[in-house]
Amino acid sequence: YGDCTPSGSEGGCPAPIEIQNYPICRRWPAAYPWKVPLFDFKGAKLARRAGGDLEIYTGRTTVVIFTAGIPPAAVARQLRIVGRQQPATQFPPPVEGSLQGKLSCQIKPG
Repeated sequence: YGDCTPSGSEGGCPAPIEIQNYPICRRWPAAYPWKVPLFDFKGAKLARRAGGDLEIYTGRTTVVIFTAGIPPAAVARQLRIVGRQQPATQFPPPVEGSLQGKLSCQIKPG
């Protein structure tokens, strides 16, 4: 959905919103080679990535939001917990130690 003029040999257009979910064992802030500032977000933690995309760390999940022409914070505010009709007012906090890479499943890339 959206407005786009396909270009290039493969044609097609990027989606205006893409939401990806990763296990916290695959993607967490301390795995990056730079310091990732974290902000409180509805009980979870939020990081703004280069380019404005967002990562939300909740429970044992990392939610990554990519947008084209839409403020990613507006998309984040509309996120829902599976099976719920309304946007979430609270998310589970990240599992203790997960943001620092202290879980046994977290092996720093390298």
